[in-house]
Amino acid sequence: MRVILKDMKVGVKEEGLLRFLHPLAEPCFATCCDLRRTCHALTDPAALAALGSRVSVGQPFTPMLAQGYRGHGSKGQLSSCEAAMKRHGFAMDIKLDGERMLCHKDGESVRFFSRRANEYTHLYSPVMARFITRHIKAERVILDGELVGYDDAGDGLRGVGGLVPFGSNRTIALAEAQAMLASGGASSSSSSSSSSSSSSSSGGGLAEVRTRQHLFYIVFDVLHCGGGAAAETAMQRLKSLGAGPAPEGDVSAWPLRLRRRLLKEIVDPVRARLLPWFHKPRC
Repeated sequence: MRVILKDMKVGVKEEGLLRFLHPLAEPCFATCCDLRRTCHALTDPAALAALGSRVSVGQPFTPMLAQGYRGHGSKGQLSSCEAAMKRHGFAMDIKLDGERMLCHKDGESVRFFSRRANEYTHLYSPVMARFITRHIKAERVILDGELVGYDDAGDGLRGVGGLVPFGSNRTIALAEAQAMLASGGASSSSSSSSSSSSSSSSGGGLAEVRTRQHLFYIVFDVLHCGGGAAAETAMQRLKSLGAGPAPEGDVSAWPLRLRRRLLKEIVDPVRARLLPWFHKPRC
């Protein structure tokens, strides 16, 4: 009956169902976002041990999500957050109105996954892969950030003043890809809303173009890192500062302040294309 009425809302979220199945079902599923693999691991101790809690390149997972503070009489005021933190230091980040996107880089391979483990590689990698492979100084890495649209007509602090309204990413990505193909000799051309402003030749048979509106990846965390002299040197230095072990390159258990220091070491910023984002402490 619900299918006929097109009303599939039953008021039960996946977290509740997973907790009902098994006490470890929710954390296992968050690690791999694969229900079949989760069920197998919960019935096989060896498979459960192999799954573990590590993140690995190429395997989508559920990233950490922020939770709103709903204290009594808070109304979203900063003073209520200060009281909830009991005067401890905390970080503030600008709310970026784009798509939460995890980028998995393995050599020259670049894949994009949403926070719900949906893959968007086919849409965003043709445009963004060249910036990731050229300006990330690590062979294998998982980046966590926000993919937004940027308009060169805008101007603002640290290159984020020209963000376009939410919901434009896919249109901009398609327009950029069409412009690249057109510059490489294909018959398609970019849309009028993202007209090409300049171009130069690049590898892979496609021309590198600069459209007025284009994708911009703002990275605020690194969860896995390995390979490459710069990355290995930075990781060794941070381990000496108390970062702790990084089993098979998994740095997700490191303190955020040290992960962001690692981020600064391995990301070579590209204006309005690729930017490591840092917080400002407030006490």
